[in-house]
Amino acid sequence: KAGAIPPLVNFLESKEKYRQQCAVVALAILTRDSPANSKAAGSARAIDALMKHKDSPIPEARDEVAIIVRNIFMEDDDYRDQFVEKGGVSFFIKQFNEAAGDSEPEAQLDAILNLTDLLKDGAGEIKKDIVDQFMKAGVDVKLQGMEDTKSVYLKEAIKDLRKMLSGKTTDEEVKRCSKLWKKHQICSPCEHFAPVAALSLFL
Repeated sequence: KAGAIPPLVNFLESKEKYRQQCAVVALAILTRDSPANSKAAGSARAIDALMKHKDSPIPEARDEVAIIVRNIFMEDDDYRDQFVEKGGVSFFIKQFNEAAGDSEPEAQLDAILNLTDLLKDGAGEIKKDIVDQFMKAGVDVKLQGMEDTKSVYLKEAIKDLRKMLSGKTTDEEVKRCSKLWKKHQICSPCEHFAPVAALSLFL
């Protein structure tokens, strides 16, 4: 599987849109719950290529790009730093703002869990500089307005992220956030975007 990563990263740079779309879907699937594939994607400089698609006109594509870069930077703090340097914080904040106005709890949960994982380094320490950027962007205020959700998972994710932003979170709560992400990621792989991209293989 890891051997397929470099060609897929090259597809992200293709001038043909269907190749780009298929590469995004494939990388989302290959890096999901796979440290080896996520590291291979990082080594192939996938973050650079993926960030060129952060403003894709296809919402599902933007969501998948966010998930892929998250999978990559969770494996190495150097990749996290690369992501931040490429405008990753503002990308995740924008994704969160879009999801906050969405009626779909899963889109909101994806965005919140991405923010949560960006806040932590590999040792589980909270990145204070990123907390400051989130607070200045009004993330906590929007989270507060989302607390009346009927989704148990979303409600828990909101509570945990707000605690992290306030500096009141515990190590156990940080670990629980990661477990919540893994459980959610297994249940929601590329559901809406994949069929469109897969169909384009035959066009």
